[in-house]
Amino acid sequence: MALLTPQGVKKVFQFQKPEGREHLRRLLNWEEFDEVRDSRRSILLDTLYESIIFAVGKGFPWVEVAKVVKFTEELLKETKAMFYFFQELEKLIDEVIHIETECLKELLQYEIQITFDILDLKLQKTLNLNAPIPSPLSITGQPDQDESLKFYKTNKGKKAKAKKK
Repeated sequence: MALLTPQGVKKVFQFQKPEGREHLRRLLNWEEFDEVRDSRRSILLDTLYESIIFAVGKGFPWVEVAKVVKFTEELLKETKAMFYFFQELEKLIDEVIHIETECLKELLQYEIQITFDILDLKLQKTLNLNAPIPSPLSITGQPDQDESLKFYKTNKGKKAKAKKK
């Protein structure tokens, strides 16, 4: 950045874009680079070049144009660092969301199982309470049962008479 002077940025502005970008690269003390393979550096150089064009177009004095380029470069470096932290934060948030999703999934499965258990118990209780009462067996027609029924009725009658006395 030491060679970025008002005269240097004025010369960058006077060249056509390809030559101006190349001159700016030399002023910034950057090594030559492949525009296609190192697209990040190419974009940064374009941005710095465009900041010169913008500042001159707005009528800034050459001293201020040089400051605009320095400011733009610093801003982009800080933004890059912030972008890294943003990416890390985004990864952490994704991890938290994944963990919370798994926990909620387990909790939901647990709650569903409990609900089914409760419904199953209620169903069993309902079935037990509403169970049909067994119908009395037909006693007539079976000789042994006729005699035991008569004996039961006779004993019941005797007990009732004994209580009255």
